[in-house]
Formats: sequence, structure tokens, C-alpha cells
Amino acid sequence: MKIKCPWCGANGDDDEPLSPGLEDTIARFGGSYVVPPHTGYTFEKRGEWGGRDVRKCLSCGNGFTVGGFGDPQKIGTEAWEEHSALWAQHKADQEEGMQARRDLVERDDSP
Repeated sequence: MKIKCPWCGANGDDDEPLSPGLEDTIARFGGSYVVPPHTGYTFEKRGEWGGRDVRKCLSCGNGFTVGGFGDPQKIGTEAWEEHSALWAQHKADQEEGMQARRDLVERDDSP
């Protein structure tokens, strides 16, 4: 989706970037690098806040909500810090769960 940051005015997409491993695989072709397919990616999806989708602007680092009615709405500094802390915890919990699954698979595959 094309959006505009209400903080700094950056315009761009909020499509998810490729994972680092997949990006490296695609970027290497015949020993040379090509432009990654997500050039122009400007915003990071950050879950929800108050029932609206949240984006982090990669230009200025501030957060805002999109969706619903009206233009994107700024998330205040204190609220953004709170949201960022919750988001970091969410991502850490996800990684912990993924590691637990990998450990189970390795244990099941061992002789």
C-alpha cells in the first residue's frame, strides 16, 4: 500500500522486505548483484495500536497508524516508545517460540 508519513512526509510502500537469506539468494546472479525487488520500501509494519494498523517510518523512525477513516495519524513520542517496547518483546517471544520448534525438530531427527 502506498502511504505518506505524517511526521516527515516520506512517501512509499509498506510491503514486507524479503528475509535476509532470500534477499541474498536473489541478489546474487551470475556473480553480480541486482537491485533487490523491494526497492522503495519505506515503512515497516508494526502490528496494531488502538484497532488500527501501525507503521514505522524508516526515514524518520517515528510511528503512525493507517487504515480506518482519514489520513495516517501520528503516534505520540511516549506512546511510540511504549509500542516499540511491546513490539520488541513480541518479536523476541516469536523468536523464542521458533527456536523451541527448531529444537524439537532437531531432537526428533536425532538417532
